[in-house]
Amino acid sequence: MMGLLFHQLATVAYLLAALLAVLRVILRKDSLGRAAVFALGAGVLLHTGGFWKLHTFDPMPSMNSLPMALSFMAWVGALVYLGLLFWVRGQGLILVVAPAAFLGCVSGLLSLYAPQPTETLHPVWSHLHVLLSSAGLATLGVAAGAGLLYIGHHRAIKRKRRVVRTLPPLESLDRVNTVGLGVGFLLLTFGLFTGMLWVYATEGRFWEASLHANATLGAWVLCGAATLARFGFNVGARPVAFLSAAGFALLVFAVVGAGAFS
Repeated sequence: MMGLLFHQLATVAYLLAALLAVLRVILRKDSLGRAAVFALGAGVLLHTGGFWKLHTFDPMPSMNSLPMALSFMAWVGALVYLGLLFWVRGQGLILVVAPAAFLGCVSGLLSLYAPQPTETLHPVWSHLHVLLSSAGLATLGVAAGAGLLYIGHHRAIKRKRRVVRTLPPLESLDRVNTVGLGVGFLLLTFGLFTGMLWVYATEGRFWEASLHANATLGAWVLCGAATLARFGFNVGARPVAFLSAAGFALLVFAVVGAGAFS
């Protein structure tokens, strides 16, 4: 089945990109970084083909399942990173993006081997909510990764420690964090709004007050504060990097952790 094959090849390509990114840091060879970006791009293309062929499965896998949502996040995150590379010097960020893409793709791949549940959710709002929220989380993940690297890089410079040469410059990390934060917060806002419409369509109320919903709202507030600080009050890069990382961590808890505690 072509859909399964595409997902398998995408997983291999993402793994290769992650290994090349690690070797680039160890051996300090920029050519390995370029090869890692090429492997990541190949993974994105293969992953795209895998999603395109999902309709050939019977029954068709649901994008509302957590494993497929993680796979979609991995695809969006890698795609956003590759898009940012056209105008930002952030090749070193692939050390974070490639392993995350590999893990997300593996999650989706394993779910394709399992029996597919029957779709019982609202056909419009549930899909929009999952796709928009997943895209927002993936984009905010890229922003958070850049923010954490910025904090580490900045601290190393302040303490006059040796800085890893393969890390992107502070200016590039700040740009990735700013763009990812703005776009990711917008997507997350749409995801939150469509989620409210989904709850209303199925339960007749706009808010279900579950741990997942409340944690998502808290993450939205944190990311909103970071976005407002950056674009509204021109706050420095370091505090915004902390806020964006905290917002992303709470989002991860809302998606993964809240299910374990429910």
